[in-house]
Amino acid sequence: MDDIVGLLGRDELVADLVAEIRKGKHVILTGQVGIGKSAVLKAALEKVSDRVEVVIKLHDHQAKGQFVEMARQMLALGLVSAKELELPVKFHELPAAQIDWREVKSQVNRMSMRDLTQAIIPALARAENKPVIAVDDLTSLTPTQMAFWLAIFDHAQVHRLRVREKSPCAQAMVENEGDCR
Repeated sequence: MDDIVGLLGRDELVADLVAEIRKGKHVILTGQVGIGKSAVLKAALEKVSDRVEVVIKLHDHQAKGQFVEMARQMLALGLVSAKELELPVKFHELPAAQIDWREVKSQVNRMSMRDLTQAIIPALARAENKPVIAVDDLTSLTPTQMAFWLAIFDHAQVHRLRVREKSPCAQAMVENEGDCR
């Protein structure tokens, strides 16, 4: 934890976050840019790393980046196959590290995020242990992303950071623990 800067006086916050993660709760950290949300989340995840088997970390702020990064990490963890993700056939037998993810990301606009969702959600549901997903930003959600994250909430423990103001529906998702009505 020595490489994390700016956590002076944050021990109680980190401890509270660790407690919530251990309870299996969804967590949101809010605050201004640069206040240390990412550092607090990183510190908490390090403290529970011995008890959490599956951690997926998403740092991209764009929808297709989050989808592709989640797919990449799930493939690397053995939670889903390239075929299930409907990646091009040339990638089906390759390990995740050898797949050209830039090419995959460039095709996401043409691929349906719904298709990716149909592969990711069942894979999370099949996981032996409930995966922990740490997302750097869930503030600007499209309706497709909202539907995706609502489905994820049932099968994974989600920890997210928020910087900007949310849309009314995204705020309702947080306040109602995944219910956007």
